[in-house]
Amino acid sequence: MSSPSPRPTDGARHRLGVRMRELRDHADLSVEALAVASGISPMEISQIEAGRRVPTRQEIAAWCAWTRAEQQTESLIAAVAHLDRAPSAKPGPDAPASEGGFFMRNEESGHLRVYEHKFIPSLLQTDAYARAHLTKILSWRGAMDSFESAIRELESLQRQLRENWRRYTFLVDELALYTKVCATGDMAAQLAHLDYVATLPNVELGVVPSDAEPAVWPSASFWLHETHVRVDALTGERQRVVDSRQVAEYHRAFHAVAVCAAYGATARGLIVMAAEYWDQLTD
Repeated sequence: MSSPSPRPTDGARHRLGVRMRELRDHADLSVEALAVASGISPMEISQIEAGRRVPTRQEIAAWCAWTRAEQQTESLIAAVAHLDRAPSAKPGPDAPASEGGFFMRNEESGHLRVYEHKFIPSLLQTDAYARAHLTKILSWRGAMDSFESAIRELESLQRQLRENWRRYTFLVDELALYTKVCATGDMAAQLAHLDYVATLPNVELGVVPSDAEPAVWPSASFWLHETHVRVDALTGERQRVVDSRQVAEYHRAFHAVAVCAAYGATARGLIVMAAEYWDQLTD
């Protein structure tokens, strides 16, 4: 299988990431220190510096402020604007057939509800977890040529978590915290990131304990919008459900599971317990 051709903007993204890394290095800040100061997660900082994610204008302003490089803010924002205007690459012959790309779009819902049975929801995945998960799915489908475009699409959707105009409610089965998708150390990092995301003001995270007994267990993971649902099918493909009666059934099912979930400190306690499990395996 031939490797996908690099996009024209790949080099520019890399150069932008190098500049951002240099600012942090010159300020003598670790990734963790910059994350605490700026509010940008460690995963997002690593993605930006590696050229796998384009920072928002607000993130650039915060980055420059905390690295004492305010004089570079305008030039960096201009570089991002140039990337935003760059033409998108045409999809290859193996590009996923789902609407808009591999992942289900957030679309225009003011409140997106996501139920995930076995895996960490894609919007909450770290880079290492997402890459390992996507590799398995796309390898099975014989569509590895679309891997990098799927990663870019996921990064774009994950950025929207920081936009306070949309609310998110995630229900994750406790099983997902113990399902090994990537290396053991990366699993521990994934759960640390999940614990961080649970603190975002527009995110509500519920963990469904393994001994919960809801009125119904959904047979598949799904993204629930006000007027339609996108349901996981085999090997990562998604099906769109628009029939009003079926959509109502999904709303009822989501509520049935939601009332059995743990939230707040209790949910984070379950996440920390799972993280400690993975940490012990890395010792």
